Amino acid sequence: MQKKVLSSRRGRRLPHLGQRITKTSLAVFICLIIYYLRGYYGETMQTESIITAIICLQPYIRDTREYSVNRLAGTCIGAGLGLLFLLLLTIFPILSRRPSILYLIISLGVLISLYSCVVVRMPDTAGLAAIVFLCVVVTFPDIENPLR
Repeated sequence: MQKKVLSSRRGRRLPHLGQRITKTSLAVFICLIIYYLRGYYGETMQTESIITAIICLQPYIRDTREYSVNRLAGTCIGAGLGLLFLLLLTIFPILSRRPSILYLIISLGVLISLYSCVVVRMPDTAGLAAIVFLCVVVTFPDIENPLR
């Protein structure tokens, strides 16, 4: 089967607009509409959901499904450990007063995130879990009340 090709002005041929490009653009639009309907304007979390949509959509449905399951597992592990870290800081606020101690504890949290994925036999999610842990911990706006 020959691929459709669009012609340009100078005689060059442009590749056909594929399904993955279309699906990804549609996923970005859906993410933006969901945030709009929920009343979030200008929040940074919409960027994270858009990035997730772009990364998770793979050329084949099987790959998209597998990557999405790994993404969900890594996100849950990293977010759960991030929440525990923030709760630890509310119980022991002295830990956040000295940056060197705080940075050491954050590094330990990354280690625990990575190792947790290996323990549950999902090593492909380890890097993502560590990234989500850091996103939760480093960018959390109200460290004094993490359950708010």
